[in-house]
Amino acid sequence: MYYSNPDHGITPAVLLGSIYRLLGADISIFVNYGGRFPLTKADCLDLSAALRGPMGTLKPSFPSPAGGMSVDKVGEMIQAYGEDTVFLISGALIQHAPDMETSTRAFMDKIYQYSA
Repeated sequence: MYYSNPDHGITPAVLLGSIYRLLGADISIFVNYGGRFPLTKADCLDLSAALRGPMGTLKPSFPSPAGGMSVDKVGEMIQAYGEDTVFLISGALIQHAPDMETSTRAFMDKIYQYSA
């Protein structure tokens, strides 16, 4: 990865936030903190801020954290990233319940519970 070593490369906020946004990305999918990936919570919040902060006449982009997500962490993720975030959750839905309808319903219920 271009950002796995803090001593060289580019920050996730610049690569996956500012540059992607400059290239016209509406959404930037990135690995979430708290899982098996190298990004810290600070890295992810900086990246999210780069996608939403002022940048000339460009509109904000949506952050989409992925990996390390679970139905139980939805409230924490909404508090960290805000309601205007695209949550990418997949493997955790399969593990949550034996059928996808039940898992998806639980995921959506958590989103509604923590949204305004």
